[in-house]
Amino acid sequence: MSGLSPTGFDRKRLIDIKTDLEDALKLAFGENIDLDPQSGFGQFIGIISEAISDQWESQENIYNSQYPSTATENQLSNVVMYNGIERQEATKSTVTATISGIPGTVIPAGSKASTTATESVFVTLALATISGGGTVSVSMESEEYGEIEASIGTLTVIDTPIYGWTSITNAAAATVGRAEETDAELRARRENSTQALGQNLIDALHAQLLDLDNVLDALVISNGTDSVVNGIPAHHFLSVVRSGADADIAETIWKNTPQGIDSFGTTTINHTDSQGFDQPINFTRPAAVPIYFRVYITINTSTFPGSGSDDIKDNMVEYGGDNFGIYDDVIKNAFLTPINLTPGITSIDIRLGLTPSPSLTANIPIAIDEYSSYDASQIEVIII
Repeated sequence: MSGLSPTGFDRKRLIDIKTDLEDALKLAFGENIDLDPQSGFGQFIGIISEAISDQWESQENIYNSQYPSTATENQLSNVVMYNGIERQEATKSTVTATISGIPGTVIPAGSKASTTATESVFVTLALATISGGGTVSVSMESEEYGEIEASIGTLTVIDTPIYGWTSITNAAAATVGRAEETDAELRARRENSTQALGQNLIDALHAQLLDLDNVLDALVISNGTDSVVNGIPAHHFLSVVRSGADADIAETIWKNTPQGIDSFGTTTINHTDSQGFDQPINFTRPAAVPIYFRVYITINTSTFPGSGSDDIKDNMVEYGGDNFGIYDDVIKNAFLTPINLTPGITSIDIRLGLTPSPSLTANIPIAIDEYSSYDASQIEVIII
């Protein structure tokens, strides 16, 4: 029976609605009634059945909106609030840059500069004046939302010409933003959040770090032995966290530090405990490892699209970012999946490496404090 039942919601399908209407008309007017789709009654059935089917679909959507596994978009955002989490909004990358030029030169808010390799545009957030020393430090954010990167020393192109502004650079890499959290990402984070109050503090810490604003990835490894393991000293644990605020990370680690095991890492932040004492909290920021590809393909020219090469690059970048995180080795053959999303490809040969024009065929190992990074500018597609 269609409708709500002990096993869930069973939606009535269009074909069943049409059959029910036909049976009702036959009962009222006799078996000889003309129900051909082109007849008056046939047209009536078509119009009414479509409207009824839309109502059944609406009821099914309402039912599905109650559950994380089937809710989507705004409905899913509402459902996960019961777990105490919210969908992470899109954010912009931020960077501190040093502008050089003639002392007294005014750099208005909204002035732009871009990176050399990726041409990512960053915008100044406030008015700044070059000091007597010939430099001024400015805060900037990316023009676009998402994981916009600016490696050390790459923000060097002046896009807003101003007399007296001669150069710009960044001594530290940008803190990358993020795209709005997808339904799949939000469902996965909700699953992790259910562990956040569990008895295993390492699992709880990992879940809570992933739930912090702007954190893109996290890894927590504990070494309870009497020896060094994976570079982690005896009786210490390592938290590797990509993006997010230092203070938020330190507070989360402090709340989840197991008894008898200390935090370890290359970054130290002093967290003030409830009694007013400073507690040194250690964690590590992972280094980005750019992965370069050369993809040799043969194609069927009648089905391979004109945008095929760009499509391959975009699909590979998205796949790499979604499937390879901190301490995940780059598996060469895994990239056959996104490449094959483009129609008309008849053969594929992949070369990869850590420098342009790569020639390696083996997987690339990623260290415990690294993550692989992907960009279309790092991918060559060669049609042979």
